[in-house]
Amino acid sequence: MRVARFGLLLSILLLVLPVWAQQTQTATTPSVQPPGWVYSPPDLLSAPVRDTEALAVVQKAMAAMGGPAIAAIQDCTIQAQSDAVPGSPNTSGTMTWKIAGAEFRIDAPTANGTSSIVTGHGKPAIINGATTTLPTYVTEALFIPVAIASVLTQEFANPNMSLRFKDTETLGSESVTVVTTAMEMDYPDNVVTPQTWYFDTASGLPVRVEFRSPDTRQPMNFIPSAVDLSNYKAVSGVAYPFTVSSSLDGRTQVTFTVQSVVVNSGIGPNQFDSTGGAL
Repeated sequence: MRVARFGLLLSILLLVLPVWAQQTQTATTPSVQPPGWVYSPPDLLSAPVRDTEALAVVQKAMAAMGGPAIAAIQDCTIQAQSDAVPGSPNTSGTMTWKIAGAEFRIDAPTANGTSSIVTGHGKPAIINGATTTLPTYVTEALFIPVAIASVLTQEFANPNMSLRFKDTETLGSESVTVVTTAMEMDYPDNVVTPQTWYFDTASGLPVRVEFRSPDTRQPMNFIPSAVDLSNYKAVSGVAYPFTVSSSLDGRTQVTFTVQSVVVNSGIGPNQFDSTGGAL
């Protein structure tokens, strides 16, 4: 069984689930994909690509975010105020992330109460009144941006993860170094996991990650998504972005302002079950 890697936000998944249900019943080829979706054909590699320039950039980033202190994180609970952009399908309120190793739970505000995504120990699901199972590849595309140090450390440690140096460019007024990552030796990993990371050239901290929000019916269809990370603060020796702005297909959807980070509190494994744990 593949270990789930972190990918997009619950707010984005809750946003695109209605789109999947309404528009992608037959979205399996470029000729029938709905507006806003992108089609990516499979292209498998025999071995991951890990070039030295990319490795150096990622190592600098991990050092800037806490280095050895990152490995000491056994579990983490993060709460934030979620402020939805007017006109978006998101709902403002309290967002909670719980993380322990490769397992995670995300509780988010919706118009009908709290909705959740759980990794389910290999059986991921979304809980929104009823429980709906998710394809495993959806959680392989998921990540938790407020815990970006742990996310990047897991990607660096994964021997099947390709890391490529792209270039140095300007993002807004900042000079950034760009690295791409992906698991490319198996399908559908190769079409759901590609990401583009932008690191502040001076500090080494990640300031933006672009990724794919895949269709639950056809992983080769996805919506381009991104998170912008800022206002880093140290908690237990690890830097967390206390401000995260998420966008979908180039349009900002919601901004998260972190209110608390609790490390190594001892999160019970039932919190990640689709049938256990309190919402």
